[in-house]
Amino acid sequence: MNHSTERLGEVGSAIKRLAEGNLRKAGDGFLCSLGYSSPKTLETGSDPGALLEAVGIGHEKFETIGRWRALDLIFQLTGDELPALSRGSDPRTEKAYQQRQIDSFVFLALDLDDGAWSRRQLVNITRELNKGFHMPAIVLFRHGKTATLSVIDRRENRRDLTRSVVGGRVSLVKDIDLVNPHRAHIQILADLTLSSLRPSPVDFRSLYDGWLKVLSASDLNKRFYRDLADWFAWASTPGIVHFPPGQGNDEGERQTGLIRLLTRLIFVWFIKQKRLVSDDLFDAGALRELLNEGPTDSPGGCTYYTAVLQNLFFACLNTEQNERDWLPRDSSGKTTAYLVHNKYRNKASFADADAAKRMFDDVPFLNGGLFDCLDLEIEADDPRAGRARREGSKDLVLRIDGFSEEEDRQPRLQNALFFGGQKNADLSKFYNRSTRRDVKGLIDLFEDYKFTVEENTPLEEEAALDPELLGKVFENLLASYNEDTQTTARNKSGSFYTPREVVDFMVDEALIAYLTPALPDRETGIRPRAPGLDFGPAENELALLPQAKAAKNEADNREGRLRRLLSYADTPKDGDFSNSETEALIRTIVRCRAIDPAVGSGAFPLGLLQKLVHVLDRLDRDGSRWKAANRKPLERRLDDARKTPSPTDRARDIASAEARLAEFDATFSTGHNADYARKLYLIEGCLHGVDIQPIAVQIAKLRCFIALAVEQKVDENAPNRGVTPLPNLEMKFVAANTLRPLSSPQLQLRDIRLKDIEAERREANASLFSAHNRRAKIEAQKRIKVLRERQREILIEGGGFPAEDARAVAAWDPFDANAAALFFDAEWMFGFNDGTEGCFDIAFANPPYVRQEKLEPAFKTKLRDYDTFTGTADLYIYFYERAVRLLKPSGALAFITSNKWYRAGYGAKLRKWFSEEMRLLSVIDFGDAEVFEAIAYPTIVVAKRRKVRQTPSASETFRALNWTPGEPSEGFPERFQKDAFAMPQTSLLSTGWQLERQDKRDLLARLRAAGTSLGDWCGGRFYYGIKTGLNEAFVIDGARRAKLIDDPASEEIIKPFLRGRDVKRWQVEPADKWLIKIPSSENMIHPWTGKPEAEAEAIFAKRHPAIYKWWLVDGLRQGLIDRYDQGHYFWELRSCAYWDAFEQPKIIVPAIVSRSEAAPDFKRHYSNNKSTIFVPPSVQLGLAIVNSTTSDWFARQTFSAKQGGFLDFEPRYSGTIPIPTPSPQQEVMITVAVDAILARAQPRARFESLINAFVYELFFPEEFATRNISAFDAAREAGLLALAGLNGEALARQAEEWSAVLVDPPHPLYATLFELQSIEAVRIIEGRQ
Repeated sequence: MNHSTERLGEVGSAIKRLAEGNLRKAGDGFLCSLGYSSPKTLETGSDPGALLEAVGIGHEKFETIGRWRALDLIFQLTGDELPALSRGSDPRTEKAYQQRQIDSFVFLALDLDDGAWSRRQLVNITRELNKGFHMPAIVLFRHGKTATLSVIDRRENRRDLTRSVVGGRVSLVKDIDLVNPHRAHIQILADLTLSSLRPSPVDFRSLYDGWLKVLSASDLNKRFYRDLADWFAWASTPGIVHFPPGQGNDEGERQTGLIRLLTRLIFVWFIKQKRLVSDDLFDAGALRELLNEGPTDSPGGCTYYTAVLQNLFFACLNTEQNERDWLPRDSSGKTTAYLVHNKYRNKASFADADAAKRMFDDVPFLNGGLFDCLDLEIEADDPRAGRARREGSKDLVLRIDGFSEEEDRQPRLQNALFFGGQKNADLSKFYNRSTRRDVKGLIDLFEDYKFTVEENTPLEEEAALDPELLGKVFENLLASYNEDTQTTARNKSGSFYTPREVVDFMVDEALIAYLTPALPDRETGIRPRAPGLDFGPAENELALLPQAKAAKNEADNREGRLRRLLSYADTPKDGDFSNSETEALIRTIVRCRAIDPAVGSGAFPLGLLQKLVHVLDRLDRDGSRWKAANRKPLERRLDDARKTPSPTDRARDIASAEARLAEFDATFSTGHNADYARKLYLIEGCLHGVDIQPIAVQIAKLRCFIALAVEQKVDENAPNRGVTPLPNLEMKFVAANTLRPLSSPQLQLRDIRLKDIEAERREANASLFSAHNRRAKIEAQKRIKVLRERQREILIEGGGFPAEDARAVAAWDPFDANAAALFFDAEWMFGFNDGTEGCFDIAFANPPYVRQEKLEPAFKTKLRDYDTFTGTADLYIYFYERAVRLLKPSGALAFITSNKWYRAGYGAKLRKWFSEEMRLLSVIDFGDAEVFEAIAYPTIVVAKRRKVRQTPSASETFRALNWTPGEPSEGFPERFQKDAFAMPQTSLLSTGWQLERQDKRDLLARLRAAGTSLGDWCGGRFYYGIKTGLNEAFVIDGARRAKLIDDPASEEIIKPFLRGRDVKRWQVEPADKWLIKIPSSENMIHPWTGKPEAEAEAIFAKRHPAIYKWWLVDGLRQGLIDRYDQGHYFWELRSCAYWDAFEQPKIIVPAIVSRSEAAPDFKRHYSNNKSTIFVPPSVQLGLAIVNSTTSDWFARQTFSAKQGGFLDFEPRYSGTIPIPTPSPQQEVMITVAVDAILARAQPRARFESLINAFVYELFFPEEFATRNISAFDAAREAGLLALAGLNGEALARQAEEWSAVLVDPPHPLYATLFELQSIEAVRIIEGRQ
């Protein structure tokens, strides 16, 4: 919300007053400035212990209570005080604290010592304090010269309405500077002002929701993305930026260059929060003094990027501090450091070069590869040679970044892109609609927001931009210029990024599957309980009461214990894990290898990293066990080295092993937070990712870098300011084509020489990961390249390595950040060699959704090697098979994809293959719920790989949940735990997967068994409507028909026509459309049939001159020729073997509808391909069944769903509707009821309820007999058959009179219809169960 300068000043002053004095008093004034006050309070003299005792909270709940200076209840705000506050008046209510008033807030002031306070500590305090209050407790913390406001999202406790659940999300406005508050913090707190909340609160709940919305990081991210998308739209407009030829400036190339710039700059912005980069480098005023040409003084200049940002990126963050200096030049102006990127450029752009150098020199060396300059020399046969240029005496130089002092080699990024922006910028090209807005410069935009380097979780988040926004921003920006996704991406905010809640759920489910085997079954009690007789307790033994049995179940509940361990809100219970179990879990985590084969910006690897760090913190608070578990393999390596037979090799191996051990130990003595070592070795050992887009891989690496940076402690007196350079992740995240494996089976079996090389490669990979200076990094890269080349030569020499694979392997350069490998192989790229097909314990993915029509033919050909290949399958199908094959036996898979493969024909192979390869654990089918916009009909699948491929056994069950249409997906993990039901895997049929409870599955089976499928009942006479290929030429309106039928030859081939939208429930509503019916010569002999094209066309023109002339005059002839769907000649309709069916009495069903909407046609209408026609033995009986609630329910359970609650009624689905067989008299009564509806008898709903009852009785005769009721008998006795033989208005009139018995409570027929609700099958169908 926009606030006046005066209002922001008032809030800023109130914030500053929190810095000194009594926090309760200052907090009261601060809240008053936001419009909140109340006389209700609780006096405890600022003594933390006294307040905790007063509200019944135990001191032992708080590990940090010794660091609390004061704790006060500022006031309690109740709902009855809102009206007065909204009017700007003081509430005149009683002063006593109301302990059980749940519709209220309490505001607490907690003054902490001046030490460091982590978000985790503040969140834990907030949760524990809230457990002592019946209402939400909002906590205002003060720590040093900063403050934090913490708000918890509490939900109603359904068991006890006087309390609420405190396990919800905690939102924080953290580290508010009380001396110089950030303008983003002032803005957020001003937005909390009572008068600023929208909609205006009318009660406590709406006030609470208003606060939660303001503090929502999700909403903040969306606002930021909208602002950044506008900047991107402007910057990517042709002519605004110009990159060097190596990057290119065509559509797509320009956007990639901008995304790389954003990647680097946002990373810098995050580390700026840790004071690692001077604020003056981003301050327009300071830059005016530093540069000859300030960026705001010269918006069209380019010096800010070339002189400040490029030096910061390449010569600072990627260069050790002792190697930095200005680019040396001799007296002639030549340099000896050509293409040496660790030297500052463009010294002449600075007014104070020495001051600039001091600022640059103070920036620590970070390494990590993100800031590698991509300018390089290449060979003439390099595929990129066409983009390279000869520079002086050098060979070809590829300029991607253009880090040079020569203007013709530099990129041109105007200062206005960073400062000032553009007024009334034309953004129409990007948004595909007329759009003009003011766009801020990038630095100006960043200054409007508060950033935090700590990743939020689903249950704790700062009202600030965290590193996850990188994923949201970049995946959407990447999608914004992808042909398949650009329209959606440009009009949605972050829609292509997997939501945090989804990631967290999938990570939890996969980890439970992976970690559970590490925990042995427990036995509780003093002695084991033997089967059979129980003679009671032994001497001095407690009796095993039912409570003890429950305790045993709880102790044995490995899943429950693991869920508490993984939860961000719940706390593990004492005794959840013994010492041996804790050790086993940590060892299992050390061994874990996880991969995301479509990594994107790293949502799943980072979600897994965050969760495992959380687990390790709970299991091993001081990190000693984590250190010991990771040290053991290095100790074993040293032991093995000492046993090396060759003295020369032994000395070398011992030196190498000792160096690795020393390096390892140094990691734990850096003084960084304990989470630094946890994250470092999880990244090294556990996380792996692959993506076809190199820029996406860079972003995933970047998020790992930020995750490590947040845990480092800065020491101004230590070398590199105490910052440990970041690891190199080229062998952890690779740009490659996941779906193309090397075709050679099991590379490791070919040559004994490979074993030694692979061991060396693993060592080289480890050396690269931990190379903390440029020289060590270059040496490790050279060594890896040499080893890879030796491997390739041996493989080719052995004859088992196909030439195509050899070329792909040779072309791959893992250190080229701009290229993607044509293949993916875990052994080749990560150095794994487990002797099995799979080498990963966990695979996550949200694979790209690309329709099969978009796949290149050559790429499709490669996919034929997959067992699940089907020509019409969309791309994500193959990611399932590829990921499964990457897993070890018992490895866990967690995927989110479209659910279309559950029922679509192209998913049949995958359904069978997946069921045999995997044991399902959890499945959620969201239908058309908007989990996020990038996937239509999303589903989450969690499964474990079988040790041996086999058909599922009857004992194998999984948990399933069908999402309720219309319900929001927020909070779905909790709903899944509560409502998921068990399903046997054997119930998933190869014809299509249906996720239903047992009672619904039994009902479906019963319906199918009680009837014949609609398709079979029609004798196979059910068909698609007509597809013309060019409606403009064949589908005409009445006015055009009137002109054409002046020619009698035209009238005989122009037929009445219906579109799918013209078919309504029980009736068609023609829209005066007509079809020019010219069957293909394959179906009908015409005068022109069999003639050459030109002669045949002349005959057609003569036979139907009016139609032919119209086509020529309106320019339709070429369109007819070009269309795909045509007959033997271009003027004919495509071949159709069932033209006669359209002339028969029939049932028509629209292809896509929200419920069954069948209509009869007795007037020989033809219809389009958005409809299905059935030619049944009885139109009335078919209509009754298809339009019944029973068939509607059947369709919802079995047909393919569309967004918006629609169903696909095309023939392959609607043809499966079961049709029961009535007796002749029953069919007569059904026909009478249907005829009454067709005669427009009102109200129609009465006859529909009767028809539903008839259909129920046909399907469930036993239930009717058990209750001694019959809808048919009751209707006959009520005189329904007297309507037989009537028609038209007479039928409608008599039927309306007769229908009164259907709503007359004393009438037996009414009683029969009422009794239907006692039938379980009816309750299920009508959704009453």
